[in-house]
Amino acid sequence: MTEMTTRSTGLQEWRDGWGVVLAAAVGVAVGGIIYHFVGTLIKPFEEAYGWGRGEVALGLTLITFLNPLCNLIAGACVDRYGARPVGLVGGWGYGLGIVLMGLAGPSLWTWYAACIAFALLHTFVSSVVWTSLVVKRFNRQRGLALAMSLIGGGIMVAITPMLVVWLTGLVGLRGVFYTIGIAGALIIFIPTWLFFREAPQQTPMVSEGQPSKPAVPLTGLTPRQALVAPRYWQLSLALFLVACCIGTFMVHIQPMLTDSGLSPGLAATIALFMGPSMIVGRLSTGMLFDYVDARIVSGVAFLLPVVACALLMNLDGGYLMAAAAGIFIGLSMGAEIDVVAYLTSRYFGVKHYGMLFAILISIYQVGVGVGSVVSGAFYDIFKSYDTVLIILILCCIAAAILVAAMGRPPGEHARH
Repeated sequence: MTEMTTRSTGLQEWRDGWGVVLAAAVGVAVGGIIYHFVGTLIKPFEEAYGWGRGEVALGLTLITFLNPLCNLIAGACVDRYGARPVGLVGGWGYGLGIVLMGLAGPSLWTWYAACIAFALLHTFVSSVVWTSLVVKRFNRQRGLALAMSLIGGGIMVAITPMLVVWLTGLVGLRGVFYTIGIAGALIIFIPTWLFFREAPQQTPMVSEGQPSKPAVPLTGLTPRQALVAPRYWQLSLALFLVACCIGTFMVHIQPMLTDSGLSPGLAATIALFMGPSMIVGRLSTGMLFDYVDARIVSGVAFLLPVVACALLMNLDGGYLMAAAAGIFIGLSMGAEIDVVAYLTSRYFGVKHYGMLFAILISIYQVGVGVGSVVSGAFYDIFKSYDTVLIILILCCIAAAILVAAMGRPPGEHARH
């Protein structure tokens, strides 16, 4: 009877919340392409303006350094006003930010100014917004629902490099920013308007004299309580270490592939392996979270980048090894954000999820920025990525140990 009840509850969650997951998937997909987008344009920037790879990557680092402030604002607004109005406003801000990036150049300072403007305008389309409503609509199937809402990123990883290469040839370096900005704003706004809504039982209406109950009980730690909990900072450090590796993948994979001997067009096709692998990594991680100890799933996820780094150190210009590297990079990128979102909701609750997730994802994004610029600087100095890849392997091993040493999430036994 208990198993049948659990299955019925899970099906009811999906019947009621499929539109939320769809809208979240679109928002995550379009709102999160900036690193893959700019990473594909590193060499065109070099050719057009003479900017170094580290100089271009520093613009993305400025974005990640501003993300903590932006995420905290987004988290506070989501907790106060709800995710739907925040997402509706955010789509248009995102589009404007991309357009402004297209106005940069040839002076390097204009690129940095545009990146700062984008960071501020991008505030309300971060994963803080999209996942906050998903965790409140799903409990039994939360891992899978989060995975489904985050797989859009994998689809965009698959098509973004080739789309950017094609658009650059069609409309030029500036035109590709204008095109992506306008189209992206519309693509985010439409499904958010149609489907991204709070559950009816989560509104403060009263039925037959009784207050309505939320789809998921809104319990959990306050930000003040979480910030003094050792496991919160244990998780934060693990996320930062892994994020340094992911940042290297996001920004430098295309230059790594072309440096090994692949043509730009052929290197862009490696994303065809990365995107589907990202989806597989995200879905498998999400489903495992619903049935397996979260520490084991997270530890394994944090070790996936080790394999990717080892393959990248041995690129020989052959397509087969490049494709294998792309597969493991995709698996790594697919799993990590799932880990952040799920562990935040399970270890610290959903009542203040917006702010708590905002803090953790900000730490993760700072790590992405640090990894991006350090890898670019190492390349500019040593003309090789090997040293930083060795360091990143050690970081990922340390991260896996940290997360595996965390205790069970509160209520884990009762949930299963």
